[in-house]
Amino acid sequence: MIPYRPLRKKLIFTFGGADTQKSANVFLEGKLHHLHVRVPDFANAVTAKVSVLDQDDYAYFESDPLNKGQNHNLLLDKKLLLMGEGGGVRVNLSDAPGGAGGEVIVALYYFGGGN
Repeated sequence: MIPYRPLRKKLIFTFGGADTQKSANVFLEGKLHHLHVRVPDFANAVTAKVSVLDQDDYAYFESDPLNKGQNHNLLLDKKLLLMGEGGGVRVNLSDAPGGAGGEVIVALYYFGGGN
């Protein structure tokens, strides 16, 4: 049996001025412990919502709306088993960010046996 160790996966979601949703496929196996989310200071007053998805796009974790211009640490009450192939992360903005857009960064901290 492979022992679980703390791991981190960083995802960068680049939004244009009119974009409101971005997603990325992620292959991770382990238990998700917490997320760190950086939401840039978009030109418009928007919030971001982060979802962790299984291979059927079912959101088994969804954050509350996260304010722009802030870093957010989301400690999960229950450690979630990450799905293998086909799972992912989605970021939805409440409205178009305006201006030149910006990058929402999501770092997943989890305990896993792989890379």
